[in-house]
Amino acid sequence: MGVRSPIRLAALAATLCGCADGGTEPPDPPRLTTIVVQLPQSSLAVNDTAQATVVGFDQSGASFPTGAVTWRSENPLIAAVNDAGLLAGRAVGTVRIVATAGDVSGSGNLLVAGTVHSQPVTTNEVWTRAGSPHLVRGRIAVGSPAGVVLTLEAGDTIKFSWEDGLDFGEAGPARLVADGGTSRITLLPVGGVGMTWAGLTFQGPGQSDLRNLEMWGCGGRIYQTQRPCVVLKDVGGVTPATLFVDNVTIRDALTAGVALEGGARFAGGSHGLSIYAIQGTVATMPVAAAGSFPSGGRFGGSTDNTIHLIGDSISDSITLPRVGAAWYLARTLVVAGPAAPVLIIPDSSRLVMDHNSSLIIGRGAPGGIQVGAPGGSPTFIESQDQYAFPGVRLLSYALPSSFSRTVFRTCGGCLYVTGEGRATPEVLVDSVVTEHADGSGISIVAGARFASGSRLIQISGTTGVPMYVSPGAIHTIPAGTYTGNQYDAIVVFGSEVKETETWPNLGVPYSVGEALVIEGSQNPVLTLEAGVLLRVRQTGTIRVGALAPGGLRAIGTSAAPVRLTGEVIPPSPGFWRGVYIGAQADASTVLDYATIEDAGGFDGVIGAALHIEQDLGEMVRNTVVRRSADCGIARGSGTTWTTDFTAAHLANQFVNVAGPAQCGP
Repeated sequence: MGVRSPIRLAALAATLCGCADGGTEPPDPPRLTTIVVQLPQSSLAVNDTAQATVVGFDQSGASFPTGAVTWRSENPLIAAVNDAGLLAGRAVGTVRIVATAGDVSGSGNLLVAGTVHSQPVTTNEVWTRAGSPHLVRGRIAVGSPAGVVLTLEAGDTIKFSWEDGLDFGEAGPARLVADGGTSRITLLPVGGVGMTWAGLTFQGPGQSDLRNLEMWGCGGRIYQTQRPCVVLKDVGGVTPATLFVDNVTIRDALTAGVALEGGARFAGGSHGLSIYAIQGTVATMPVAAAGSFPSGGRFGGSTDNTIHLIGDSISDSITLPRVGAAWYLARTLVVAGPAAPVLIIPDSSRLVMDHNSSLIIGRGAPGGIQVGAPGGSPTFIESQDQYAFPGVRLLSYALPSSFSRTVFRTCGGCLYVTGEGRATPEVLVDSVVTEHADGSGISIVAGARFASGSRLIQISGTTGVPMYVSPGAIHTIPAGTYTGNQYDAIVVFGSEVKETETWPNLGVPYSVGEALVIEGSQNPVLTLEAGVLLRVRQTGTIRVGALAPGGLRAIGTSAAPVRLTGEVIPPSPGFWRGVYIGAQADASTVLDYATIEDAGGFDGVIGAALHIEQDLGEMVRNTVVRRSADCGIARGSGTTWTTDFTAAHLANQFVNVAGPAQCGP
């Protein structure tokens, strides 16, 4: 065995004693040398709390228990901290939080930003811009018996969690004053896009003011019930809430934008309410409140870009403002009452009707309607879908009403005006269009008529006829376009002409049913303009002055004769019985450049296209009788006749007449 060197022996001794070298002391044991204060990763809000913690390390950087820790805030007015390290925000700012364990201290800077609100507001409060963003937690009631005003400063940001919102007035009078001035106030959900909050509710008394404010992501649930972003309530026994808005936007909402109940209204002067890109209707409100809806806003991109009107009657006049969104009627609306209300729908408007709803004017009491404006942009009244709605109906108490630059779409009898046999309501139409009507476009019946000045009607696409009109109103029909329907004819509703009138040539036939009777105590005389085509149903007659005085003047031209024919295709001799000129026919009765076709059906006595009971002279001239099933003209017996209707100078023609051209004495 070799001899060890002194150096190797010294190293061995150091190893055995645990010393760095043969003569030094062992190292100090681990001890706490550093405290690291851990604060919330983001800022702490005023009125909010958060837990601070510490982590200890020894002299070598390894974790080490801290033992008991004491806490201190260098500015408790900004944030306080208790013995357990619970932080409480007091005011906006930055504060140093110090933790001490034994003789070791550590600290961290805490940012206090934003303000949490979770308690009822029972005294006046101002939510400042400096304290923004304001975080609402829960449904916060604002109000007290003494009254409360909550003020939001310009530039404020208010954030809400799911089902959270502000309720004004439930705990007593309360108002919201939010004036964005030149720096918009924003109300939005915590978490941003994709999140929602419940919205704002107001009940009276009192008026809240919103200026230059934007709400989005609202319309969540309140107690499991979907609510609009803004609700103005009417709870009864209390003056309903009013809301003034100026440059207010509601967007990206989960449900409807605004709902008004009962007597709640927008305040006068409100302007610039924009509601768009929401998953519901723009607004719902009583029809009586529609006049208060603010104009000057933006609408579009929503599931339902309409304002729903609630209620079944109005008793005071109302004007639907031009707001950029369509109005929607889910049920029939009656405009009538002692105050003689008038519903005014201005030009550029759009009224959407549920297929079970209609507008009824003047039912049981006076009422009127005015739609559009001459020379204005079109106003539309149309169904919500492909199913026809019942139309607009003016009844016997209807005040003089008007439709200008109005387009009706997909309705059943789009415009129906009736005097119900006891009144003569008038309606002025100017540039009115009906499209895709079910049955008829317009009906003017039972004493009703078009007002003087009516003009330019276009009716097309009906499943029936363009128009039903009663005698007495036919002369008031304005020129227009009445083609493109299943049957292009003006249907004469009723059989008696009791007043003198002229039926114009409208470019389509008149269909008179089974009888047209021209007689009465006023000695009515019916004049048919050149080119008029009048059709009669099977076995029908045209009777003139038989039981009472009356006259017929069918005066055409060689190029445009008046045609009296049967409602039949193809031609059919004897389809109808013909024209009867009775013993009391007015002396002015005349057929000149007229054509009578397919008449002469047997009436139990004789068959003839034209029956004349007394000699009124050369009252038939330049007239063609075609395809009579028997006689052409039958002169009545028991009287002396000097007129021969077959005389050459009268230029009457008898074509394909089965019997004699002239019968009788």
